[in-house]
Amino acid sequence: MTLAVKKFYYFFFLFLIISCQSEYKNIRGYAQGTTYSISYFSKSQKDFSFSFDSILKVVDDELSTYDSLSFISIVNNNNDTCYSLVTHDLFSDCFSKA
Repeated sequence: MTLAVKKFYYFFFLFLIISCQSEYKNIRGYAQGTTYSISYFSKSQKDFSFSFDSILKVVDDELSTYDSLSFISIVNNNNDTCYSLVTHDLFSDCFSKA
């Protein structure tokens, strides 16, 4: 094998190894009265930002003390509004463990 052929194979395999590496993703946002940053590797190039935002939105809607319309704020303010603990799973779990 000549030197040129060896170099070709070397660079070809190097290219294959580099192209197979995972893509580094970083998602930043706002939740619970502060900011968050999530970093992950993804081989599939899938963007999980909507999934993370959806989960944090559910937590905010039930447990955020910074949001006056969240379920926990309504309970803490002893609002006369009727509410059901059955429909608020996160709050029910936290309340039963407290």
